[in-house]
Amino acid sequence: MPTFLPTRVTRPARLLPALVVALLAAAPGAGVESPLPAQADGWVAFEGTWSAAGQRRTLKAGDREAVTTYLSGTLTILRGEGFRKGFRGEAIGYSDGAGFGAGTLVLTDDRGDQIFSDLREQASPGGTVYAATIRGGTGAYSRIEGQLSFRWRHLVSTPDGDVQGVTVGLAGRYRKPASDPRPAEAPQ
Repeated sequence: MPTFLPTRVTRPARLLPALVVALLAAAPGAGVESPLPAQADGWVAFEGTWSAAGQRRTLKAGDREAVTTYLSGTLTILRGEGFRKGFRGEAIGYSDGAGFGAGTLVLTDDRGDQIFSDLREQASPGGTVYAATIRGGTGAYSRIEGQLSFRWRHLVSTPDGDVQGVTVGLAGRYRKPASDPRPAEAPQ
């Protein structure tokens, strides 16, 4: 029968968790939303993250592969004003395997209001960037306009087409045209 000896915990080891918590609390932006300033022309910058899962279907077309992908998951606004803090993000996209990609992204908040965006794939030296043009929405987001972009990082990709991943560097800006009579809603 194995014998277990008591482990002596030193004082510095006992203080380590408290030190880590204190350092995290003192870090810029830790635990507190740091709103990005609105620009003079009405644009509001925002940053977020989106983790999603879905299905990918591939069709061999000679030396290329055409791909359709459906993704759904949680998009969280980390910095910025005027948006709700969480959305269900759903996207469907198509890539022809030769550098052309397009799709649609729909964000739905907890009240059911939606934001509609057109996606396009753009090749860049650091990998593919997905850019979206915000083209309107419903409810609080009607007449909204703007842009956002991100890189997609696959975390899981199975042979049957299941995919999961997260965005890297999701950021953008939006505004409501001055002719919109409704005031912007405060984030909740």
